[in-house]
Amino acid sequence: MHGYAAFSDNSIQPIFPLFPYGKMNYEKWGIFDWVYLPSTGRLWMLGSGSPSGGTDLLRFDMTAHTWSVRAYYPTLTEPGYFGAMYGINNGTFYASANSNGNIWAIDTTGARAPDIVSNGPPSASNDGTRCVLNMEVS
Repeated sequence: MHGYAAFSDNSIQPIFPLFPYGKMNYEKWGIFDWVYLPSTGRLWMLGSGSPSGGTDLLRFDMTAHTWSVRAYYPTLTEPGYFGAMYGINNGTFYASANSNGNIWAIDTTGARAPDIVSNGPPSASNDGTRCVLNMEVS
């Protein structure tokens, strides 16, 4: 079980209060990062090592505090785990495969299949971020 907590970033309040928290059970997947896409209002992650093989696209509902599998990608079979994930606010996020550096574009709307868009260095562990409101990919 992994814990989660939500914090307010309301700058009017001098202390950021803790909002609902709980536990989520996702041990069946190898999960190392997630991305928030304002256009969807949800957190997203890739669960490598899906019970069905391949990779699952997981979505976290921030109101119900529940995870759900939104898509299954049988051909997305990178060895190891996905590290850095970062998005653009059109429903797309990018995920770096730690084992070989492949950077995948993931469309959360289901309009297109995941595809390799670039390649970075392999890494035992990585993380990354970018401004989600920047629609430029380069």
